[in-house]
Amino acid sequence: MKTTLKEFLQKTELKKELKSKSNKAVFKKSFGTNRKIKEELSKLEKEYFDKLDTVCISYSIGYRRYYSEVIKIGKQYLYRGEKMTQVNGFSSIKEIPEITQKMRDDMIDDMHYY
Repeated sequence: MKTTLKEFLQKTELKKELKSKSNKAVFKKSFGTNRKIKEELSKLEKEYFDKLDTVCISYSIGYRRYYSEVIKIGKQYLYRGEKMTQVNGFSSIKEIPEITQKMRDDMIDDMHYY
């Protein structure tokens, strides 16, 4: 789905606000309100976030190598709603055709050293 970075960031902010309202409704034991908010959140996910274009990438944070499926808008890669830049700690970002089981195993094996 074609979108702009500005629109994506606005929708991401809306999603965060809805999640916050949902948590507050649960805390206040207002389960009817929470159900309505969850429905809005589900609708937003289906109509917007599920239709965004994703790519597989490899990247580094420090000395560790990671592989993820992220959203790509223009030349920007977005991971969990945040831009993937060197300022945010991401380096050596490269698109890859797919994430293999060996790559997943390497990430899990690497966890034992830290």
